[in-house]
Amino acid sequence: MDIPVRSNGPQRIAFDAEGDFLKTVRARVHEALQGCAPRGNPRQLRKAAFIAVWFLASFALMLAAGPIPARCCRVRAAIW
Repeated sequence: MDIPVRSNGPQRIAFDAEGDFLKTVRARVHEALQGCAPRGNPRQLRKAAFIAVWFLASFALMLAAGPIPARCCRVRAAIW
């Protein structure tokens, strides 16, 4: 039994744009996403913006604080 072996990897599956399968998949996806906002959830976008601003503000404050004084390092070394 000879099985043809392709050396260039897996072959891509192509669906006919006129076929029933692709029409059915697109219709079901459209139906499932009917109530969603087209550009994403506004609450989720606000949350992401809040986290980004919080991160950038924390980073800026860390850079503005400067180096840790030497007396803090001695206290920490005594604790350890």
